[in-house]
Amino acid sequence: MLDKIEDDKSTPVKVTPPFTWYQDLYRIYIEVKHANRFDVAGCAMLFNETINITDEKFHVSASCAESQETKIFYELKFKFWANVNSTTMTFTKKPVGKFLFTFVKVD
Repeated sequence: MLDKIEDDKSTPVKVTPPFTWYQDLYRIYIEVKHANRFDVAGCAMLFNETINITDEKFHVSASCAESQETKIFYELKFKFWANVNSTTMTFTKKPVGKFLFTFVKVD
């Protein structure tokens, strides 16, 4: 029984991180916070970061190096409502586990 509990601790818990989406006439901004909620501190030490963004889809994932007993794996993926120009994407890492993405809209 104890072995089963230890195995469960080593299996990462998959969490969908909170994000905000805002836009103007020309750009779309997406801010992802690697935390359980926006009003708590995020994971500052991420590893195994994956950023896979196309004109149609958004996919970001990362593991938290700070989790103590339970490993946490953050993953956010969705389809865009309309295509974006992924070649114009800019990406900025902000403090406390935040990522900021900016895209130019396609006409």
